[in-house]
Amino acid sequence: MSPGAANGGSASVGLTGWIPVWLAMTVAMTLPGELPAAQYVATNTFCRNRTSAVAIFVGVYVLLWLSCGLPATLLLAALRGLPGGVVVAAALLAAAFWELTPLKRRALNRCHRGEALPPTGAGRLAGVARFGWRNASGCIASCSPAMLAAFVVPVAQPLAMAGFTVVMTYERLTRRPRTARRRITVSYLAIAAVFVLVAL
Repeated sequence: MSPGAANGGSASVGLTGWIPVWLAMTVAMTLPGELPAAQYVATNTFCRNRTSAVAIFVGVYVLLWLSCGLPATLLLAALRGLPGGVVVAAALLAAAFWELTPLKRRALNRCHRGEALPPTGAGRLAGVARFGWRNASGCIASCSPAMLAAFVVPVAQPLAMAGFTVVMTYERLTRRPRTARRRITVSYLAIAAVFVLVAL
């Protein structure tokens, strides 16, 4: 599912084919880093409501990420015909630059904010949904460049997804986020250089 792979199909085929892939990527790549947040919801909810609370949190989180699938698909459709290596290198460079910006730091911090969860009533559902939205919006702002880079890899995409999942989860859970961002930036730049050399 790369820009090069889209050359043989129509825009409608691309939309119907890439949206499920984007959903699968969202679940596989971002949910591992959200396990502490899901545990927070479970811990701060009465036993009888834990299953529904966690389901609401995950549902809001996934739906918000899914809403990014259409813009991502349209962007990839616009890149059809370009060399896959060049597209991946550009995406990695954008992701590397994003790692060093204050906006990235604030987005990552947003992923770690807690939320007071009302124990009962309609406020309970709204509180969990709001917490899911806060986490998802922070994660989208933090991880979208990396997700796009994984999305445009022309070959061995499952392997690339696994690598990006490790990186994103490490960044989400580390106790030294500044050091992690620097290491990730260097890694993205090095991989981008490899794709540029291959494309030449």
